[in-house]
Amino acid sequence: MGQNRAKFKERSDLAANKFEEFTSTLNFNEGYAVPNRFEVLVFPPTLMASAPVDTKDISLRCKDITLPGRNLNTLTDSNIYGPTREIVNGVTYAEDISMNFIASADLWERVFFEEWQQLAFNDSTWDLGYYNDYVGRIEIYILNRQNERRFGIQLIEAFPKTIQGTALSHETQNAIITLPVSFAFRYWETLDINRNPYSSMSGGYGITPDEQHGAVQQYRRVLPDSAWAHGEPGSFRGSGNKKTQAALAANQRARMARLR
Repeated sequence: MGQNRAKFKERSDLAANKFEEFTSTLNFNEGYAVPNRFEVLVFPPTLMASAPVDTKDISLRCKDITLPGRNLNTLTDSNIYGPTREIVNGVTYAEDISMNFIASADLWERVFFEEWQQLAFNDSTWDLGYYNDYVGRIEIYILNRQNERRFGIQLIEAFPKTIQGTALSHETQNAIITLPVSFAFRYWETLDINRNPYSSMSGGYGITPDEQHGAVQQYRRVLPDSAWAHGEPGSFRGSGNKKTQAALAANQRARMARLR
C-alpha cells in the first residue's frame, strides 16, 4: 500500500529557492560583501584635539576589526498554557571589540592610545577622570569594489579599554609588529540616514537615544491611541525642549511611526 504524498499550500511542490535564482542574486545589488574592504575612522575625545597625531593615520593603520553584534535579552514567559515564549526585556551590545593596528618604528600608535587612556585616570594621584572626558566614537564602513561606502555603523562612547601586550623575539624575522587594542563602548547605531534620521551624523538635530525616548513618550501622551494605530500622528503639542520639538515636528509622520 503506497503512502500519500505530502501536500503544501504553495502551488508547486518544487523548491521555491532554486540554484539558478541564487546565482543570479550574486550579480544583483553589487553582488556580495567581502571582509577585506572596510574603513575605520577613530575619533578620540575633544581633550585630545591638540595631540600631535593625525587621527587619519591611526585609522589607516587599522589592520583588522570585528564588526560588533547586538543581542536581545529575554525572559521566559511560563505563565501561560502550552509552550513557553521568550519575551524581550532589554538589549545589550558586544562587550568589547578588538582592533589591530600596524605599528610604526617608534610605536606612536601605542603612545596615542596610552595618552587616551590617561584621560580616565591620573597616574600620580590615581584619581579617576570624568566619563565624558575620555569617551569618543568610532565609525566602521563596509566598502564595495569601487571603494564606495555601502554599510556603516558608529560606536558611541568608545574608549581603549585594553592595550594588549606585544610579543618580541630574536627568532622572528621579517615580521611587522601589530598593536591589538580592545575598545569598550556603550552602544552602536547605523550611519545610514535612511535608517536612522535622528543620527547626529545625519543632520538629525543631534538627538540622543535618551532624548528620543523621552520625546516619543511625551508625544504619545498628547495623541489618541487611534493616531498611533494608523501611523498618522497629529500636531506635536508637547512641552519638551526646543531641539526635541523641532525634530519631532519636522519628522512626525515618517519617523515617529517607525519609533513606535
